[in-house]
Amino acid sequence: MVPVGESGNTTRHLTFDEAARIVGPWFDADETAAANQRHYGCFRYKGGFDLNRTIPCNTTTEPCINGYVYEPWENQYSSTIVAEWDLVCGDSWKSPFSTSIYMFGMLVGSVLGGFLAGKLGRMKAIYLSTILESIFGLAVTFVPNLEWYTAIRFLVSVAVTIKVAATTVVLIEMTTAKYRAIFSAGFSFISQCVYRAIHAWIAMYIQNWRYFHLIIMTPSFLGLITLIWLPESPRWLVSQNKDSAALKTLYKAYKVNTIYKSGLKLTFEEFLEQAGHSNPPSEQKKKKSKKHFKLGAFLKGVANDFVAPYQTRDIAMRSIIATLLFTGQLLVFFGMLFFTQVMRSSVYYVSMINAATSVPGIILSTFLYSKCRSRKKPMLVLYAISALILLIIGLHTMIVKPESEIPLIVCGNIALISLGSTFNMIFIYTSELFPSSIRSQGLGNATGLGRIGGILCSFINELDLTMGHGAPVIIYGGVSVLQVLLTFCLPDTDGKNLADKVKSEEKKEEEPARREKESSK
Repeated sequence: MVPVGESGNTTRHLTFDEAARIVGPWFDADETAAANQRHYGCFRYKGGFDLNRTIPCNTTTEPCINGYVYEPWENQYSSTIVAEWDLVCGDSWKSPFSTSIYMFGMLVGSVLGGFLAGKLGRMKAIYLSTILESIFGLAVTFVPNLEWYTAIRFLVSVAVTIKVAATTVVLIEMTTAKYRAIFSAGFSFISQCVYRAIHAWIAMYIQNWRYFHLIIMTPSFLGLITLIWLPESPRWLVSQNKDSAALKTLYKAYKVNTIYKSGLKLTFEEFLEQAGHSNPPSEQKKKKSKKHFKLGAFLKGVANDFVAPYQTRDIAMRSIIATLLFTGQLLVFFGMLFFTQVMRSSVYYVSMINAATSVPGIILSTFLYSKCRSRKKPMLVLYAISALILLIIGLHTMIVKPESEIPLIVCGNIALISLGSTFNMIFIYTSELFPSSIRSQGLGNATGLGRIGGILCSFINELDLTMGHGAPVIIYGGVSVLQVLLTFCLPDTDGKNLADKVKSEEKKEEEPARREKESSK
């Protein structure tokens, strides 16, 4: 309580802004706190201060040495790691850096996901990563400082991305071209819409970030139970010369698919005959010998698998362009999602709206890939739409400086619908560019190295505070233009007749050339 008025008989509470202006430099009432948070609140006036003065006696400032007092913005999260560990002023870079380390973990996880899914099998990689995700996710809740928070979150992101990379390959390999987009849409709907919307809703009521993180890890614990019954990918089994195991897996799928159909069910032998395998393939059982773990051999195996998607000129070009495509996709998509933190509106409702935009995006991608044989053309159109919208609204926001954020929110979410569609499409399209023997590694390399875009987006969003409101959106629009050009450079696919090995893929490419030579002779 402080005295006000001439007599000093009346007392009232100072508002947060009034107290801040007495202690040190603070923005005026007509300025925007979000746009000036880097310049205010980090220094105090030297010497004492008089509560009765509106203008300080001494305008010389010094850094705040006794910590900081926080008042959360009305439309932002009230409990964050920023307030808990004072990630402001000179330490403000640590918050986006922590996010970038998380994204770097996704890079590592994507590459490791391709390696583990190729060596251990798709399902073993998924189950192992789910166990690690649950352990490290639980540990994040109890971290004592930012260093531990950043390190363990890095491990969480590695585990999560291994699971996503392996799961994506399983969806591709266990579905046909006709239904691939539908199954992928179901996966995307849960992860991009339901999961994110529930997160925003929980955050409105669970204010402490530790409790919030503990609650959102619940699906990982449930995954330990549900994943037990999922089978291994038949395509991976074939690529490992385990034809018998692949046929048994397909027969199990046949029994599940015909469980509600009337009539006699085929026996395993009859199923083999219809599949063109009258004689069950025999697999020589190798005597298991105890193998000692050798770090050098392990690292050599990782290196060999990493370079597998670059073993031929054509496959290498596909890998490089796919990596650049993922870099741009993740940069723009996550950049626009994280941009809600600097929008001057309710972060909860904006996050829910962003989650809702994934629904039309999923429907659009499913419809286009179910009806259109080309995987490439729909992506070209959607990238062009995203580029146009982001460039227009970004320039409008930066030049016109409108008072309302509604145009930016509306256009941003329209762009997110388009980007959400391409986010679903790019996983299907790039997976079909590689044969089964290197599909998990090729997709893993592309998604992993493409996480550089996710690492950079946090720092690009910081430009909103230095270059001007809307600057990041213009950058994202320019990147979307590059996405159009890169997509032009890739061959088209239709989801059918996917190759199992690199050799078969090379033969397909060499046949037209041979025919041309023979016809010329």
